[in-house]
Amino acid sequence: MSGIRPTGFLHLGNYFGALRNYVRMQDEYDCYFMVADLHSLTTHPDTKDLKLNVQHVLSENIACGLDPDKVALFCQSHVYETSELYLYLNMMAYTGATLVALHRFDVETALRAIQQYRCTITTLIATVNVAIVNHPKTPEYDLGSLRLCTSGGAPVPPEIARRWEAITGHRLVEGYGLTETTAPSHSNPPHRPRYGTVGVPLPFTGVRIVSLDDGATELPLGESGEITVRGPMVTKGYWRRPDATAEAIQDGWLRTGDVGRVDEEGYFTIEERKKDMIKASGYSVFPAEVEAIMYRHPAVAEVGVVGVPDAYRGEDVLAFVVRQPEARATERELVEWCRAKMAVYKAPRAVRFVPALPKTASGKIVKRTLREQARDAAG
Repeated sequence: MSGIRPTGFLHLGNYFGALRNYVRMQDEYDCYFMVADLHSLTTHPDTKDLKLNVQHVLSENIACGLDPDKVALFCQSHVYETSELYLYLNMMAYTGATLVALHRFDVETALRAIQQYRCTITTLIATVNVAIVNHPKTPEYDLGSLRLCTSGGAPVPPEIARRWEAITGHRLVEGYGLTETTAPSHSNPPHRPRYGTVGVPLPFTGVRIVSLDDGATELPLGESGEITVRGPMVTKGYWRRPDATAEAIQDGWLRTGDVGRVDEEGYFTIEERKKDMIKASGYSVFPAEVEAIMYRHPAVAEVGVVGVPDAYRGEDVLAFVVRQPEARATERELVEWCRAKMAVYKAPRAVRFVPALPKTASGKIVKRTLREQARDAAG
């Protein structure tokens, strides 16, 4: 391959040269830029500012290249999401790619933009993918220009990914990352995505699954624990919050707060946020797993699962469901269906139908609000 560079590929040496220069500049001047108002990017109420430098952003750019000649990027309205603001905007500026940015997300506006501007890449979050596959007019649009459809922000239920592929003709490539990792740390290989997983670590990324009990013992393949990440893309810490930095970053490893596992081929599965995991009768219940199964029911358009206090079981599983238009499924029907499809301790003991699920400005479901609604309803 010496001297031969396929169309659309960038020479990695160019990146390494730039990276060395920026690292030298950072070391000499100790320079950072801030990512402010972190709570607007997450569902957590605590506001923390991050210390990120050009090295963090450039290391992500190395790992997530774009075609400098042909790629047109469609991006949802929330461009303050880390992947859009610090990764894709930088990469598009570097490669000369095109950004199609919407002021606010609307399904038909997004579909028209893909059709009109012949977008080749979509970068969406799970709830937006759900909205597109559920929209009755999606099949009317020409999405033939698409070449790569990516998703992040929350686990994508495999049923939604399969429906996306059936509608668009393209497999959905799911990834994973945090603001603290300057966006993606994992991605599915586009040629071999595995639905229900976030893929494999990106180059320069070290990942371990550690015990939920001590946060240090590394676990074997297939066992569930907290995901920890190390690499040049990980933040140096929280601005003027040494306590939060010491808690989150230990010996260079970032504790993500996400529970997951890795299989024998290196594919990672995100099971749940630690704070969202439900303990029912002593068993661990991952809401994302329950939600993924419930999406198979034809009456379910959207679903959010939370734990609610129970004097006997510790916690009960409660599902908030947005029904598909014209669907008439009852609570009892859904509860019985769930009990037939999953272990009894995982199945929701109650279903609450709602017109919409609470979401952040970036479209992520706010489980905290669902728990508050459940508590208020219980008196």
